[in-house]
Amino acid sequence: MVLIVFDELNVFTFPHSRMKKLMNCCTSKFSHTDFTSLNDFEDLLIRLQRIFTEFMAYEEIENRFVMKKLKQKLNQDSTMDDTEFICNCHKVDRFTPLMTLFRDGYAFIRRGNADRMFYGVKLHKAMINFYKDFLPHISEEENSIQPLLRNILLKSN
Repeated sequence: MVLIVFDELNVFTFPHSRMKKLMNCCTSKFSHTDFTSLNDFEDLLIRLQRIFTEFMAYEEIENRFVMKKLKQKLNQDSTMDDTEFICNCHKVDRFTPLMTLFRDGYAFIRRGNADRMFYGVKLHKAMINFYKDFLPHISEEENSIQPLLRNILLKSN
């Protein structure tokens, strides 16, 4: 029988620490971007797209390999359908609207400074809203779903 160590069961801590670090990079890059500079502006858009592509990839991994398995296990073990309550944190698409906004930003490269500044304000508001929504999502996974996963896996062994 294989000995299971609790740290091996924690599927959220490392990727979430990476995501939080990337969020800090976004904030830092955003606060140092001169929206009147075409190079700064384009560099910000490229960086945001790369970072959010990584976010999307990790969320897809969570959906496909963690949440799907958790939902299947809960369906097997439960007479009630509580999976919607527990697993609904991944039903919201937080990324597509932002990725669209990033892509839309390229149209502002050829526009004047005032237009780029306007876009910057719009982007800043969208990023703040994302952070307000995403940080609680991370917390929910770490504080609610991770203990549930641990309990289910320990019961299985």
